[in-house]
Amino acid sequence: MKKLVILFSALAMLLSLCACGSSSDAVTSNDTTSQNDDEINEVLYEDDYITLTLLKKYDDSTEMYGSVGYVMLAENKVDEEIAFGFQDTSIDDFIVNAAISAGSSIGSIYSIDANKKVVFNLKINIDEVIKSADDLVNFQTTFNVYQITKESGNSKHMQSINSKTIQIP
Repeated sequence: MKKLVILFSALAMLLSLCACGSSSDAVTSNDTTSQNDDEINEVLYEDDYITLTLLKKYDDSTEMYGSVGYVMLAENKVDEEIAFGFQDTSIDDFIVNAAISAGSSIGSIYSIDANKKVVFNLKINIDEVIKSADDLVNFQTTFNVYQITKESGNSKHMQSINSKTIQIP
């Protein structure tokens, strides 16, 4: 008898979980997210060292410490470690702080091992001016590429290779 009660209880829980999984709210939230996740795939910068491709906009503005920005792909095309970074970033003539977020690291400069690719977010924190991905208009930044040389021990030195202003309407 106990086994029969346990079986019916398990069946009831399974059916209630199935019913919860098919709510129309989930479809609505996915549709909203996909509006800002449209693929762009535009090469913004390319030289002998690196290719920078804009993949799409992203919008995490609904989270507690929200951010918006761009998902990008950086491809190191040489047999040595290089680094890249962004500075003087503005949106619609307002200066904003943009940070590179890849994996567990976040900062203003990111290094890539020889012949590797990295997908990263260029994050802009939500504030009084930037409230959602829709506010990402007239985006402008200076993209910098650095050559990394190793010195004695574990220390590294970066030397600027190239710099270019990038604009995204």
